[in-house]
Amino acid sequence: MAEENTHEVTSEAKVIFFMFGGLALGAFLKEVNKKTGFPYTPLLFLIGIAFGYFYPKIGLFGEAAFLMSNVDPHGMLMIFLPTLIFESGFNADWHVFKKQFVQVFFLAVPCVFVSAIFLAFSIKVVLGYDDNYFTWSSAFLFGSILSCTDTVAVLALLKEAGAAKKFNSLIEGESLLNDGTCMVLLSIAADLVKGKAMTPSDITVKFFELTLGGALVGLVFGVVTAFWIKKIFNDEVLVVNLTFICPYLLYFVCENVDLGIEVSGIIALVSCGLFMAAFGKTRISSETDHAVHTYWSYVVYAAETIIFLMAGVIIGIKVILGEAEEGAIPITYIDYIKLLGLYLCMMGARYFSIAMFMPIIKTQGYGLTWDEVFILMYGGLRGAIGICFALIIAGDDTYSATLRQMILFDMAGCAILTLIINGTTTTWMIKRRGLNKTSEVKERVFINYLENF
Repeated sequence: MAEENTHEVTSEAKVIFFMFGGLALGAFLKEVNKKTGFPYTPLLFLIGIAFGYFYPKIGLFGEAAFLMSNVDPHGMLMIFLPTLIFESGFNADWHVFKKQFVQVFFLAVPCVFVSAIFLAFSIKVVLGYDDNYFTWSSAFLFGSILSCTDTVAVLALLKEAGAAKKFNSLIEGESLLNDGTCMVLLSIAADLVKGKAMTPSDITVKFFELTLGGALVGLVFGVVTAFWIKKIFNDEVLVVNLTFICPYLLYFVCENVDLGIEVSGIIALVSCGLFMAAFGKTRISSETDHAVHTYWSYVVYAAETIIFLMAGVIIGIKVILGEAEEGAIPITYIDYIKLLGLYLCMMGARYFSIAMFMPIIKTQGYGLTWDEVFILMYGGLRGAIGICFALIIAGDDTYSATLRQMILFDMAGCAILTLIINGTTTTWMIKRRGLNKTSEVKERVFINYLENF
């Protein structure tokens, strides 16, 4: 009798299958995007949710999807953030960013702080959640997570919409710093929720340690990398290798090595990426620069594809199919109604926070119109990064079961709503308001002026 085949696919093989199967799916969906105009990242996200929901019925890929849904969220950030954040800074137009820095700073720091406060107020007062769900400190913690726009989703959307370069650069810069600010606020709020005694001076010191400390470490890595690149001038393989290992080693050091103070890995990545955009690229020859650009274009595409597919799978399995947390107050239809209210409050908080600083922002850089403010608000998608932050909270037993359940439920719901509603209509909004109408000649003159400024 023939021996029965009892070969079992290993967990490692399933992970590889999910990643490369996901990239193959991404290639197909890119073609769908070209033919239909349906935005790529929302499409990936929705299909990921479907995979997660139906995972018991789709065989080996379903098993792989379930395995990926249990990846540690810290691990997800470690894998994807260095690539996505560093590349965004590295490929930023330094001339435009320098001109728009004051605008970017106000949008990404004071506006995010005000938005988090407004969202905490909305959770407690407008939506009426009592202390059994959210205390004021935990409401601020969740407001910090909700204020985090998804850099990848926003930039992918702007590229598809064909927004004018100066407006595109403004949103890119704001999205780049936004994640870092949200992570800093989240770190401070987490200490407060856990009952750590902190005076206003303690909070201020921690804020500057995380931000300025992270920026300084990022600059050190940027200087070393730029110097090294200069020494190996015109060697494509080694230059690509250096630009790839730099962000991963930087993020690892900031998040895992004791430097004497607590520093933000995200702020460090932003700082390093921008330094490389300003001073590192000048040390790369034109031939090598083409190889670096091609390599990073693919790496970001692959990371974007996998992270949004994974985010959808996680929501499908852990939120839609997931069982209620033991000891948590059950989610009812009232919470679904409040989720819609939270989505509207989230949009309103972003618009209000930008409008509050509009007298300053509109006089800086290249100015800002109210049409552009509306797109800044409407195009502020929430996605995989915010979901990772929510998963970190959901996996921490020091928080109450109800808080962990509500943060994951509401963050997932807001991500779905922004990607489905805002993600599929922002391109139309940009075109309707004429924010993509810049002639090629005018754009070229604008870029030449900046480069010689």
